[in-house]
This record gives sequence, C-alpha cells and structure tokens, in this order.
Amino acid sequence: MHATAAPFQVVRLKNKTTKSQQVWLEPLGDQVALRPGGLYELAMSGEFGKVEIELSDDGFVVYGWVTRIASIDENGNAHLEWELPGASV
Repeated sequence: MHATAAPFQVVRLKNKTTKSQQVWLEPLGDQVALRPGGLYELAMSGEFGKVEIELSDDGFVVYGWVTRIASIDENGNAHLEWELPGASV
C-alpha cells in the first residue's frame, strides 16, 4: 500500500507598501514581518482543511497550516524566513 501525500499549495505575497507588513499564521499564532517591497512564498499543507488568506490594514492573516515562508530575492532565489517546528517539507 502506498501512502498518499497531503494536499500542498504555494502562494506568493508581495508587500507593495513602503512600510513593514505582518503575516499572522493561524491557528499557530506566529507572526512573520514582510519588509517593504519584498516578495514572499508561503508553502502550505492542506491536510487540515482549506487554506484562507485575509488582507488586513497591517498585513495578512493566513488560516491554515503554513509549513514554510521564504523571501524571494531579485534573482529568484528563496531564503528561509520561517519554518514550522518539526516540519518535514
């Protein structure tokens, strides 16, 4: 019998403002700061249901199981900003 992988998705967010924005990760309660003008990639597992993203005045609220957040530099390289403790992605 083969194990099936949990649903997985990647979303990119760009902070187009001139000030730092926050990403709130629910249900974890963690926060990650997004620098002005930065592009970020969120890797999420769908094994706990649908992932939803809401825009707030100060950033984004992500409802779902985020496993990793990386910033993307001007050359397209990813740099780890946050990772779910114990995640094996």
